[in-house]
Amino acid sequence: MKKFSCAFSFITFCGFLTLLSSGCGQENTAMFRELSPSKTGVRFNNKLEESPDFNVIKYGYFYNGGGVACGDLNNDGWPDLFFTGNLVPNKLYLNTGKSGFEFEDITEKAGVAGADGWNTGVSLVDINQDGWLDIYVCRSAANNPLLRKNRLYINNRDLTFTEQSAQYGLDDPAYSTQAVFFDYDKDGDADCFILNHSVQEYAGFSAAQPHFKKKQDKNYGSRLLRNDNGRFTDVTDSSGLISNVLSFGLGVAVSDFNRDGWPDLYISNDYNEEDYCYINNKDGSFTESLRESFDHTSLFSMGSDAADINNDGWPDLVTLDMLPKPNERLKMTSGDDNYKKYSALIENGFYEQSMRNMLQLNKGLKSADSGQPTFTEMGQFAGISNTDWSWAALCADFDLDGQKDIFITNGYARDYTNMEFLNYTVAAQTKARESGKSVNEMEVIANMPSIEATNFLFRNEGQARFSDVSQQWGMTNPSLSNGAVYADLDRDGDLDLVVNNVNAPASILENTLSHPDNRFLKVDLTALPSASAIGASVQVFTGGEVQAQEFYPVRGFQSCMYLPLTFGLGEAAAADSVVIYWPSGVATHYAGVGAGRTLTPAPTDQPGREWIATAGRPDRMDVRDFPFVHQEDTKNDFDFQPLLPFMLSYQGPGLACSADGWVYACGARNQAGGLFRFEGGRFVPAPQEALTADAACEDAGAVFFDADNDGDQDLLVVSAGFQLEPGSALLSPRLYRNDGGRWVKASGALPDDLSLSAGPVCALDADGDGALDIFIGSRVRPGSYPMADHSVLLYNDGKGAFRDKNRRLALDLGMVTGAVAADPDGDGKPDLLVSREWGTVAWLKNRNGAFDPADATDLTPTGLWYGLLAGDFDRDGHIDLICGNLGLNNQFAALSDAGTAMYAAPFLGASKVIPILTYFQEGKEYTFAARDELFAALPPLKKNFTDYTSYAAATVQDIFGQELSKAEKRTADELKTRYLSIQDGRAVVHDLPEEAQFAPVFTALSADLNGDGYDDLILGGNITKTRVRIGRMDANHGQVYYNDGSGGFSYHSDLQIRGDMRDLKLFNTQNNAFILAGVNNATVRQIRINPQPVE
Repeated sequence: MKKFSCAFSFITFCGFLTLLSSGCGQENTAMFRELSPSKTGVRFNNKLEESPDFNVIKYGYFYNGGGVACGDLNNDGWPDLFFTGNLVPNKLYLNTGKSGFEFEDITEKAGVAGADGWNTGVSLVDINQDGWLDIYVCRSAANNPLLRKNRLYINNRDLTFTEQSAQYGLDDPAYSTQAVFFDYDKDGDADCFILNHSVQEYAGFSAAQPHFKKKQDKNYGSRLLRNDNGRFTDVTDSSGLISNVLSFGLGVAVSDFNRDGWPDLYISNDYNEEDYCYINNKDGSFTESLRESFDHTSLFSMGSDAADINNDGWPDLVTLDMLPKPNERLKMTSGDDNYKKYSALIENGFYEQSMRNMLQLNKGLKSADSGQPTFTEMGQFAGISNTDWSWAALCADFDLDGQKDIFITNGYARDYTNMEFLNYTVAAQTKARESGKSVNEMEVIANMPSIEATNFLFRNEGQARFSDVSQQWGMTNPSLSNGAVYADLDRDGDLDLVVNNVNAPASILENTLSHPDNRFLKVDLTALPSASAIGASVQVFTGGEVQAQEFYPVRGFQSCMYLPLTFGLGEAAAADSVVIYWPSGVATHYAGVGAGRTLTPAPTDQPGREWIATAGRPDRMDVRDFPFVHQEDTKNDFDFQPLLPFMLSYQGPGLACSADGWVYACGARNQAGGLFRFEGGRFVPAPQEALTADAACEDAGAVFFDADNDGDQDLLVVSAGFQLEPGSALLSPRLYRNDGGRWVKASGALPDDLSLSAGPVCALDADGDGALDIFIGSRVRPGSYPMADHSVLLYNDGKGAFRDKNRRLALDLGMVTGAVAADPDGDGKPDLLVSREWGTVAWLKNRNGAFDPADATDLTPTGLWYGLLAGDFDRDGHIDLICGNLGLNNQFAALSDAGTAMYAAPFLGASKVIPILTYFQEGKEYTFAARDELFAALPPLKKNFTDYTSYAAATVQDIFGQELSKAEKRTADELKTRYLSIQDGRAVVHDLPEEAQFAPVFTALSADLNGDGYDDLILGGNITKTRVRIGRMDANHGQVYYNDGSGGFSYHSDLQIRGDMRDLKLFNTQNNAFILAGVNNATVRQIRINPQPVE
């Protein structure tokens, strides 16, 4: 349900609910065609009518809707349909087989109406293994626990069913969402996990306290039931599952995430409680390992699906949330961006969450022997993050091209996240309640807007990129849709869709397949006993590509598909091979399977699990701890300067390595930097009084060089401090001379009045006198983002005294983030290459020892460029550059049609610079800030936009008018990290693999990592200190790319280093070579380079 920008407003509304309850146009060539109820005979309508006694205030999940199940219930070969009803009876429709789209309502005869309760999720399973599918229906809502007992309908094999939940021990009286049947202990029968949810009193922020995590309640927490010879035993307490009162389970996905042959579980939780990832311990218990496997998750997690999205053989994960994309809708649901409350949640033991859909790519095991899967979240890069109030996620190949597409249901009848409603209707009613006046709940409900929206279809374009084809493929009718299934209803090979809607007939969408040359293959496991079939993994190999699916019927939201697995083959005439790995550990192999075939395999005695643990992921490098821990002091830059997109105080640690065996790790504020000597095969601390004396400074970067030409390496350290006063002495650079291994601060070596919040520092002989000079890039003016003071070039007099002779030609370069000295034009003089946030990557040519910004050559468009690496990766003699940028896995890329921009000024007489971030949709420029956060920073604006509706429609020009003309405007027209070659004075762009765009790139390093003689590449970055609505950008775990020998790079693996990596350095002395990685507020990591020659 909803993002943090409005999450706390929404959670306030949850408290209000509790208070009230206790107190009172192209041609019609679309691929999918919706069929009318008169055509299909399916007239099910999940009609919901509120009353004073039962409504969305009394029960917050009133409009969560019902589910759908599809399977062959009478064994005639045609898929039948079952719909759950909330206030209406369930419906069972028999597929007549006449066209595949004509159904007969047999509910009354079948005896499965369940009209006495609120029905939610539905599962199909052959629970008694008699060869006929049974139906298990979950229930919720009712205060009376007898009416909440789940129902098990045993198939009598004559189109009638008998309710026997009590006999099987499955009559759970909790508030249930869904159940999955799977053999978690691999004893040959189907066990049951029941996904339950808590109630309104535990939904609010007031319940987000650590002690609630320990409070258990069987009515709210999920349950694990072991099948003991047909009778189910509750083993939750010994299973390792969490079953507390904060569990608001809305989605469950079963998958073998670590490919060890045992089923794991992923639970999507609504509200503040984080999701759960349960890894099977193979002993009847699970270990919850969300934090070890995932960097962050959806906030109000709803439906989910586990599927191999990128065809690498590992199951990925899609979870849904509530974030809209259109500007007006986004603004109407966005309140204050409250970082303090978010931080309070983290401090109280909750986990990192953001309100948007997530696509978690499975990156394989943390290590070969760990059994711990790791995931990288890249839903924004994929293009699926913003689909509004979403419920079911279904991953399937709808166009049969060999790539799984994604279908998402959408809509909600009572939008209690609407800011107009929350701030006016709720506020007025709460005030009335507190003053003792009566409150008309039905009047409150009537003021809640409804979100009728079209469902989404995303076509998989490969490389985990998706295009929104909703309109082209026929998703044109607005609806309130919840549970859904895909199924080949007419048995023509492609997948149709069935959707359970609120207050409208169910949707049956026929797939007319607009790509008729694409072919399919099916693997039908449905005739086997459920315990044998559920959990089977199928791999289809075609033309060097692999597709993988697992037979776990429950998917999406409250829904189940007990159906053959469908694989698209594209235009291939056959699959090269098909392998079915059975839960028992054996495999069945087929070779040369022709398109259009349906395989009906059975388990064999061929061994089949040896591939699981190691296949599909390359060996990882050996990453170990370096003996220095970077320790940030706690700072909240959002309090210091309103409307910052990211914090600026968390930029360390920089690293420096010398050619004679020294390493310096930059310290944070009030932490001395660490100096180390490589001795005896290890890094040994070498504490220095001079460094300790300067612990109050926050190091921004450092460089070893021979400052005084005495033959040894000295150390220059530059400082930063976003919250310091401009001109502070703590922002002065420091030079430490090496006096035989004793380091002494060089008094008077640097200009006394030099003070700047620095970024990069590099040594170069700018004037050609044989002494190394120093360039210091200005990162940001303290408290005035995105402004920066002048960068400086300090000239060395040859004896280690440095002066700024260039002041007459000020280096006004903006926010400099990276700097390297190189000679792209080959004139023998070092030029300067700089990267700039809200600027370009620029080439400053050396003109007689000086650099003139007015003479600079822009090598890139404007962007949020964060770092530079220079090299010659293709060995053609030209300078190549890796230019780190923000990347494409963020809300700026997800929301904007044409880059992003920023206006900066002390608007309306403000005491500080206010940065106004903007994005573009349909040719209009809008502020990123929500109304409440913008007006908190600039109160005078409020009088011009007295409600949320007017603000939601306003462009940045409407809001600021002539004030914009007084502001500095910066743009970021390019967000992609780039690989450039400077040839003939211009930049030639080369491709980088898509993984380079998954997160911001701050640092890069080149070295031969695999022994083939070519320089490979490591990229590091991430930004985790962001505004809540932007969310953590942390999908880079230290990415390793191999050089193909001609300068082309391919993604190989990652270093499994999480966090904000700010520097990578190569330490190379004698026979020892290490990569050092500096991670903010974490241990510095070291990786020994021991490349094995490539054969």
